[in-house]
Amino acid sequence: MQPLGGKKQLNPSQAMVSKIPVKNGKSKTVSIMSYGFNPYLSEKSQYLGGYYAVIESIAKLVSVGSDLNKIRLSFQEYYEKMDNEKAWAKPLKSLLGAFEVTNFFKIPPIGGKDSMSGSFEELKVPPTLISFAVTHEDIENIKSNDLKAKGKLGIIKAPYKEDGSLDLNKYKKILEKLIKAMREGSIITTISLDNKGLLANIYEQALGNSNFSLEYDNLYKAMFGLFVVEYLEDLDFVENIGEFSKDLIVNGEKLNDKKLKNDYLHALDEIFTAKEEIGPIDIKQNKMNLNLKSKKTVDKVKVSILAVTGTNCERDTMDVFRENGAEVSINLFRNKDRKDIDNSIDKLADSIRNSQFFAIPGGFYG
Repeated sequence: MQPLGGKKQLNPSQAMVSKIPVKNGKSKTVSIMSYGFNPYLSEKSQYLGGYYAVIESIAKLVSVGSDLNKIRLSFQEYYEKMDNEKAWAKPLKSLLGAFEVTNFFKIPPIGGKDSMSGSFEELKVPPTLISFAVTHEDIENIKSNDLKAKGKLGIIKAPYKEDGSLDLNKYKKILEKLIKAMREGSIITTISLDNKGLLANIYEQALGNSNFSLEYDNLYKAMFGLFVVEYLEDLDFVENIGEFSKDLIVNGEKLNDKKLKNDYLHALDEIFTAKEEIGPIDIKQNKMNLNLKSKKTVDKVKVSILAVTGTNCERDTMDVFRENGAEVSINLFRNKDRKDIDNSIDKLADSIRNSQFFAIPGGFYG
């Protein structure tokens, strides 16, 4: 999945999803990674901070199509200088909260201590335990977080207890129901709610795709562990809260969608240069008579692919040519020393002379 999805690539993905590369054939397995952490919650309660860091990281994996069976966790911790008993208690409370969730789900974590000296004079870092969740999944089960405007909007509530934690037995059953509904196709989009609250989470996944009409009394409170879903069929664990519409309407009030879009996309223009929108350009081009068919026939089309510093996708390019009947060679340009460079030039030139196509695959620049 792209970092930003949807019709106009404006909707942030809640997890990284990437195909696992294979040397031969096509991969159907993807790796998935997410994270969970809220500094404001952790500052008030280290126990709940660690607890919901794990819940949030798991919920984000589920939101893009993961099940619960193969998830693994890695913790990153960062705390103030350990110079008194109260300071020592903070990482302990964070780890106890995280342990309660990992122990229940039987998801083994590893830990990486970043620092225990995050203090400068009177300034101290907030108690920080970030949960990174990873897993792998069949690509057929993956669903993006952007809203598709094909169903109805609903909320899946989490069973909170009086102390602010979850009834984990009930929560696991909810996750299992959600995963089943996503696999069966009755839920086509899932959004894991976080500290931004319900309205902001829905808006950033609807932006550029569709407006919506929403009816709900709790729009701005953090909702760790809850989900908003776009669903096609009524489900007993999903409460309807809205639908897609021409106008943006929240609790009966019509909002200025153009102003909201402008504020959302351009709030940081003074700090980061905005993406320039360039319209179509009229290019006058003289008519050219080209012969696109060679008079020299060959039994087998040969393709020479360059692999050099900065290029990537050489094997993907090779696979496409091979699927269309070509004979392909990948030419690695070695540049360790002058001799390697000269040999690479000679081999590449020879390969090009004996090929009908010279292909330079995609690359990165910066």
